[in-house]
Amino acid sequence: MRKLFLTLFTFSFCAISYAQNFSVQQLTADFYLSKEGYFDVVEKYDVKFQEPAHGIYRDFITRFDYKDAKGKVTKRTMYISDIEVPGEQFSTNELFGKQWGDMLRIKIGDKEKLVEDTQHYEIRYRVKNALFFNGDKVSFYWNVKSPEWFSVFFKVNFTVHAPDGAVLSPENCFV
Repeated sequence: MRKLFLTLFTFSFCAISYAQNFSVQQLTADFYLSKEGYFDVVEKYDVKFQEPAHGIYRDFITRFDYKDAKGKVTKRTMYISDIEVPGEQFSTNELFGKQWGDMLRIKIGDKEKLVEDTQHYEIRYRVKNALFFNGDKVSFYWNVKSPEWFSVFFKVNFTVHAPDGAVLSPENCFV
């Protein structure tokens, strides 16, 4: 009986620690690819809080191992800059334009103010060194939904805007 209790307690504690106090009613993301090798992103969230909170975090994995088509593994570092969160207070773990560690975190909200019900957030940023080049082909890979969010997402829409002159078709694109 004691083992059962400890197991249930451990499971409950882990579930609570991973739970988030909001759901995302809708996420819309627009990706604007540039011929210069970077892309700009506009993310729009309608977040419904189940209880009052100070805001949300948006996390990005910025350092990772990349395995190419031939199996070669290389270390990659992406750079996220030009961060804007219109109408909201925000901060990042950047210091003098450099991010620390393998993650970049944007904290959105005011530590002195609680929000509740449904809130709209817009996040704008530029990503460099995230496209993968293989000969004349360019691969774009991005997690539209942050893997660090365990909340329910009810609706997700995204659009990839190619640079002028680029032709996207079912033959050269897939999701």
